[in-house]
Amino acid sequence: MTTLWTPQHLAAQETSGAATIPLVLVPARSRLDGARVYWDMWPLQGPDGSPARLAGREMWMALTAPHRGDPALRHFEAKIHWIERLDGEWLDCGPVLPDRDVPYEREWAGSALLDNGAVTLFFTAAGTAQRAGGYQQSLWASSARLGPDGWPTDWSAPAPLIARPSPFYQLADAHDGAPGTIKAFRDPAYFRDPADGAEYLAFTASLGGSSSAFNGAFGLAVKRAGEWQLLPPIITAAPAVARVRAIACMALGRWRSTTIPHIGSIRPLILPNMVALVTLV
Repeated sequence: MTTLWTPQHLAAQETSGAATIPLVLVPARSRLDGARVYWDMWPLQGPDGSPARLAGREMWMALTAPHRGDPALRHFEAKIHWIERLDGEWLDCGPVLPDRDVPYEREWAGSALLDNGAVTLFFTAAGTAQRAGGYQQSLWASSARLGPDGWPTDWSAPAPLIARPSPFYQLADAHDGAPGTIKAFRDPAYFRDPADGAEYLAFTASLGGSSSAFNGAFGLAVKRAGEWQLLPPIITAAPAVARVRAIACMALGRWRSTTIPHIGSIRPLILPNMVALVTLV
């Protein structure tokens, strides 16, 4: 079943202090590279969604790119790096995936799973190697077994996760566009249902068959017989929000889905100070 968020629902959201995100101060860069920018972090997780340690170390991943002065340029050089949390500081440990010939141009956000002695990176393959600067997006993955030192080694060749499109979702296959207006098929977030062990990917999507520019959807795929299959979106914000970053987890016996739209993706006059929405499923 797809849950629909309407402009009326969003306008009625509670605006008390408990529902307001506190002021976020600029953090210290710690031991991160001062010549780079970092954003969209996620922890290495176990099958139950809890943070997992790698060789005894607290490891995260983040998008990073050279600091070019214009924040928008980072999206065109993004690559996923290992980030270690060590003694209260953050340390850039370099790229997760080795350089190789791939059909996409860069890496956008995803999630990382440590399970059964292997690390799997689910990520967004962005752009195309044939023509720089595109906004094409698709869901990919690569895996590596843990070596004797407890660190992943010999990453597999990245491969697409979704074999067939679905009328539930628009393809994000346009080369041209602008930040805040492009369609989405990205940000795969792994989730395993503890009730039956079913594996899911929540992802940022655009609703299929919609003519509205504001047709953001919380996409979902399930793994069946070793293949990821698209399901109907569990939430759509059309015609209120253009994009939603989808994350799912289990807490207190219930599925909890969190969506994080950018301010510029929210339809004008609808709760302009809203940057995060949470719903229970």
